[in-house]
Amino acid sequence: MRAVGWHTFTGDEWYLKGHFPGNPIVPGVILVESCAQAATVMAMSLPEYRDGLGLFAGIEDTRFKRIVRPGDTARFEAVAEKLRRGFGRVKVRVLVGDELAAEGVILALFQAKA
Repeated sequence: MRAVGWHTFTGDEWYLKGHFPGNPIVPGVILVESCAQAATVMAMSLPEYRDGLGLFAGIEDTRFKRIVRPGDTARFEAVAEKLRRGFGRVKVRVLVGDELAAEGVILALFQAKA
């Protein structure tokens, strides 16, 4: 199971104003959160999680390989390695063009709607 999302960073994002003044760089936490959102959309494509909630359970082996800046279009890829009984292990990558910007593994809990 796989999901892919894209975002073009314009430079108008609120978090870029302080990270860093005069030299804006997309924070790693934003890249990881974007990957988590792609993973959640992927899980919510399954009927049992459609109206549920995705929660972080852990972040493993995450490495940042390239700076992402305003004007860059990032592609966020999420591939489920394991998705059973509400637990997911999802391999994630961020690419800008063909360049790897970040990669890692997200552990998630996908809760069905109560």
